Amino acid sequence: MTTVPAEPTDVRATAPGKVVVSARAIGSVAYQATLGCYGIVELVPQNLRSRVGRRFGHPPPPDARDGIAVQMDGDRVRVTLHVVVEYGLPIAAVAHNAIQTVYFAVERAFALRPDAVNVHVHGLRFSEHEGERAI
Repeated sequence: MTTVPAEPTDVRATAPGKVVVSARAIGSVAYQATLGCYGIVELVPQNLRSRVGRRFGHPPPPDARDGIAVQMDGDRVRVTLHVVVEYGLPIAAVAHNAIQTVYFAVERAFALRPDAVNVHVHGLRFSEHEGERAI
């Protein structure tokens, strides 16, 4: 018969070695968490090639780094989201929901809490029956 300790043990304190998490891995988790947020229509790519192609109607292939910037400085992590929000929803509430969702997802996946999650809203999307248009 096995016994279960009353307090969960902290593996990081007892196990030798080091776990290294890349900015790309954090960006992938943040990307999936952001797309699951109510009111977020899309993430806006931040590189010039993707923005020019998007402007001319040629969306780039989806990439888990588009619209997400992760800055790491030692144990400090900052995540910046560049998003388009659905028109008619309170932008502050959608942004707050995205911040909380990304905090939770990153903390759950990597056991580290970001110092900051910033949301930059680049536009609003009007949903129409014939199609969609972004401003």
